[in-house]
Amino acid sequence: MTNYVVPVIYSSVAIISLIVGLFLIEPQTSVETKLQRIVCFCITKTLPLVAKRLQAHYYPIIPPKSNSNVLKYDILVPDIVHQMKHDIVARVFEPRGVKEPVKIILYFHGGSNVMGSARSEPYESILTELCQETKSIVIGVDYALAPDYRFPIAIYDAYSTLAYVNRIYQKKDHAFTARVDSSKVVLAGDEAGASIVIALARIAKTKQLMYLERYMRTEVGNVVPLNITLQVLIEPDIIETTKDYLNTSMRLQVTRNLYQSRFVENPMYQAIRYAQDSQYINLSDTVIMQSGNGLFRNGTEHYAGLLSQNGTKVTLKRYQGEQNFFVSDTKSARQARRDLIEIIKNI
Repeated sequence: MTNYVVPVIYSSVAIISLIVGLFLIEPQTSVETKLQRIVCFCITKTLPLVAKRLQAHYYPIIPPKSNSNVLKYDILVPDIVHQMKHDIVARVFEPRGVKEPVKIILYFHGGSNVMGSARSEPYESILTELCQETKSIVIGVDYALAPDYRFPIAIYDAYSTLAYVNRIYQKKDHAFTARVDSSKVVLAGDEAGASIVIALARIAKTKQLMYLERYMRTEVGNVVPLNITLQVLIEPDIIETTKDYLNTSMRLQVTRNLYQSRFVENPMYQAIRYAQDSQYINLSDTVIMQSGNGLFRNGTEHYAGLLSQNGTKVTLKRYQGEQNFFVSDTKSARQARRDLIEIIKNI
């Protein structure tokens, strides 16, 4: 109990200061906007105190249980990028009884960068079905979450995982049971995970690590990722402009405050969040799945246009539903998952 006293006192003082500041210093701001900022600030300050409990409650880890069609196990991915020591755990789903070389799918879960796990529901079931139906090795990556690990740590973890898969293919580390077709590698993710895919696909295509290079613990030349065949972006967190981002829902403002860091002016961050960058030329073929009522539909369509204009083959698919529809149990979600399976089968 005593561990919570100091944070609670700090949060209380900060909240009171914010209320006084908003009502005295910004008299021109509407009361509705002031109240929204206050609630946003309160949640931002208190959520870190209960984030792990919420994660454990809503996304409890399920032990890997193989079945007759899918072999499941967890691997610990070595961190090759930064000095922070935390476990990068990934769950591997391998199809049984497949003799020909199989595709590899790296999947990054959603959860606004603060929650979620590939080793919990609904992702456990979704990735099991994806593996079974496409006869592909699926690797669900549990990247580091905010607020303990802010941008760009999740992208570091994603790059470490891709590099590790490359080492597995070269038989320098743990070997998959099934044979791997290195010419067919898919990156996929929903919501926050889709934003990670955007960054990772760009790094893999251009071989430009940008800010990553300063933090590498190994020579960049020794880590050559596999060629990315396809990137699948399911409701990526892309906002067309900074103004649009600040005017969206309170949930976005909260998760932004928890996730962003001093790197927010970095070109990669700007490219992911606002689709403002010139390096869109000839990226991997891209499939974008977007809900009709999603918060990011304008930014997503803007990004799809940028890719298409610069030579990237883009397929934009729209579905009925609200934000995060893909992991729901709706008709649109089931159709989207069937579409994803067919897309990957046809690679």
